Amino acid sequence: MQIPELPESPPSPDSRRREMVILAGILSLAFTARALFLSSWAESPLFHLLYGDEGNFHRTALAILGQGGEADAFFYQPFYSLWLALVYGLFGVDTVLVRSLQLGLGLVGVGLAYGLGRELGGRRVAAVSGLLAGLYGPFVFLEGQLLAESLAVPLLTGALWCLVRAGRRERVWLLLPAGLLAGLTCMARPNLLLALPAPGLWWLLVARGWRRRLAGAGLAVAGVLLGLSPSWIFNLARGQAATPISSSAGISFFLGNNPSATGRFHVPRGLKIDASSHAAYQRSLQHLAEEAEGRPLSPAEASSHWTRRGLAFWAETPRRALALFGRKLLLAVNAEEMPIHHPYFVVREQVPVLGWLLPFGVIFPLSALGLWLGRRRRGVGLLLGCLAAYTLTLAIFYVADRYRVLLVPMLLPLAGLGVVALHESVRARGALRSAPALVALALAALLCAPRLVPEETRARSFYLTYVLMGKAMGDQGDLQAAEGHFRRAIEVAGPEHGATARVNLGLVRELRGDPQGARELYRQATRMDPEERGAWRKLAVLTERLGDKAEALAAWRALAALQTEPAEELRQAARLEAELAPPPEPPPEPVP
Repeated sequence: MQIPELPESPPSPDSRRREMVILAGILSLAFTARALFLSSWAESPLFHLLYGDEGNFHRTALAILGQGGEADAFFYQPFYSLWLALVYGLFGVDTVLVRSLQLGLGLVGVGLAYGLGRELGGRRVAAVSGLLAGLYGPFVFLEGQLLAESLAVPLLTGALWCLVRAGRRERVWLLLPAGLLAGLTCMARPNLLLALPAPGLWWLLVARGWRRRLAGAGLAVAGVLLGLSPSWIFNLARGQAATPISSSAGISFFLGNNPSATGRFHVPRGLKIDASSHAAYQRSLQHLAEEAEGRPLSPAEASSHWTRRGLAFWAETPRRALALFGRKLLLAVNAEEMPIHHPYFVVREQVPVLGWLLPFGVIFPLSALGLWLGRRRRGVGLLLGCLAAYTLTLAIFYVADRYRVLLVPMLLPLAGLGVVALHESVRARGALRSAPALVALALAALLCAPRLVPEETRARSFYLTYVLMGKAMGDQGDLQAAEGHFRRAIEVAGPEHGATARVNLGLVRELRGDPQGARELYRQATRMDPEERGAWRKLAVLTERLGDKAEALAAWRALAALQTEPAEELRQAARLEAELAPPPEPPPEPVP
């Protein structure tokens, strides 16, 4: 059965009022879910800890405002830093306000999902699409983080609404705002840029007449360029005219295409990549590229170097690369959220409201059903093309929950179509005659059901969360609570793992007046993970303070071997070598 595409009669005042009541109810439910999550999340130690990308975006925004260092050309995606700079500049540095504003933008996204569903299938499809958007757990979760996806989702949904409306109602001028919103979304999620040819091709196929096709294409391109202009102008002013968005594409490609790649985010071991901070990460990647090329490189040239290394992986091991590509396609539609920041399944245990919200494993099967049953509806081809193109970009790079979430605005109206079609089929034909649709739904659910994330990876996510909670409590001065979280992290990691937790626990022991206990923890950390830079550094400083200059010297040498630019570590080692060297023997007395 397929949903018939019938022209809608003009709405009566009563039907318009009913629709407004339904939309208001959906928005109320969406607001309630977000308010409950944000209030519970605020009680977590992680809420005020600007960790990882959150901290980097925050620092970059302050640099843009001239309040902390120099703002260089963008290495990471620029949109969120520009957004934070705008909010901080207008209202002051207030991360709670930022999260609250994002809650409001999330509601705008729910309204746009309703509108997209309405364009695709009418009021009932719109109601289902809006309800799914309002109660989709990862939307609610990401809107509470200082991350770009809180803005990218409503921007992309708005772009899709403009595109579908332009195609169905032949309003060419809508291609300009569609392109503008798509360009802004590309600043927030740069891999989307590779998927933009798909809607362009769709427009050339559905538009009537070459004048209309060319005019729409020109407006869309102009809109995209306008949307990209903030980051391009920013980079141009800093001498990076060849970087319209950011210069991290090459390393992102390499991370997804190398001998140790898993399809998820990882930092390859064996390379001297310092991931202790975003700045150190960028510097070490630049240095490694320049060392390999034998000359100074611009950021764009360094990015090209890492792209070539990823392509070499394909050329040297094509079967392995192809198998990895297929695995990433499966990860892209898997029910599990692939963490790259706070893991969704960990936060869900801390904030119970997330457990009541809808997961990807519900949305995907319904959207697959809607794609099949509504495949002849105008606009479905656009969503299918966008889905395929964006999924390919995930498989080209790697899969993470924050990147995969941009599939969902394309899936929601299809899920609405699936729900409405299945209801009509069961009501008109009975459950037995609707069995093929139910089988299709079950097959789609089975496709996304396998657990592709190893248990050790899930355990590590819990481990890192406890480490971060301990750090957050330590930053607040509650050393007892911090020690409890670090000890819990060590329990989760097991006796052979947990180097980072031991380093942090060692620092707590130092602050609580137990330097010998701290020293032993640092030693354990270096034995567990010889590449743990923080352990070597703290061991070097502490042992010298305790008077053991020989162990301090060994620690500085070990740390220097891990660094891409070890000048400081070598200087410290040379100083200790000079201090430990035996005094020169006095010259022999002359023979009388």
